[in-house]
Amino acid sequence: MGDLLKDSNGANSTRATLTAAASQTTPLSEGMTTLVRGHQPSPDGASTPASHDCRTLRLTLLGADAVLTSGALLYCLRQPAVDTTTLAVCALTVLLGAWLGWCGLRLKAPRG
Repeated sequence: MGDLLKDSNGANSTRATLTAAASQTTPLSEGMTTLVRGHQPSPDGASTPASHDCRTLRLTLLGADAVLTSGALLYCLRQPAVDTTTLAVCALTVLLGAWLGWCGLRLKAPRG
């Protein structure tokens, strides 16, 4: 224990090594920069999606909602006896479709 307390230069050299290593960081990728610094849109606006892309995404989400809901309805109608498992599958499918539809309706086109 006495040797460790006497050797204070070892702790200082380790601290200096860590400080030097931290100052020589490699540049972060665009995704990591966004995670570390928070979302800050680029001034040129290259990262904002076009309104056509938002419209396409909205239509895709609403279409997925319609397909899932109609698929659940057809599945439930084609079953000879509706049991608990069939109702659970249909309910989960309709809930997933409703969530996708809600996301599609809440999607806003970019401003500008």
